[in-house]
Amino acid sequence: MPKTGFKAVFSSDWSECLSPNGPFDPIVFNYPELQEELTRIFKQYTGNVITLKKAVESIHGLLPGGLTLEQMDAYLESSFSTYTGVPELIEWCLERGILFMINTTGTQGYFQRAFAKDLLPKVSVVAAKPRS
Repeated sequence: MPKTGFKAVFSSDWSECLSPNGPFDPIVFNYPELQEELTRIFKQYTGNVITLKKAVESIHGLLPGGLTLEQMDAYLESSFSTYTGVPELIEWCLERGILFMINTTGTQGYFQRAFAKDLLPKVSVVAAKPRS
C-alpha cells in the first residue's frame, strides 16, 4: 500500500455502515451539552431540509474551536469501533487490488488519527467534506 492500477472500487459510508458511530460522536464526546442541537442539525441534513454546507456552518457556530488532537485521541481511545470484520474486509480488498474508499461527513481529523493510531488498515481514499 499504496497501490496503483486498482481493478475495482469498494465505496461505503463510514457512520452506521462500517461503524456503529455517528458523524458527530467525537464532538458529543467532548461537548456533551451540544448533543440535542447536533441531533437536530443532523436530522435536518439527512432529511434534506438543509445542505451539508449549512449543517457544517451551524456546527461551527456551536463550537468554541476545532477539536484538538488530544480531544480526538481521547474519543478514539474510548469509543472507536467498527462492525465485525470491517478491518479484515479492508485488508481483503487491498490484497486483491480493490480500492477501498470510505465516505464520511464526520469530523475532520478522525481518520487521520485513527490511521496514525493503527486502528484501521490504511486505505487509499477517504472522501470527506473539508471544514470550509
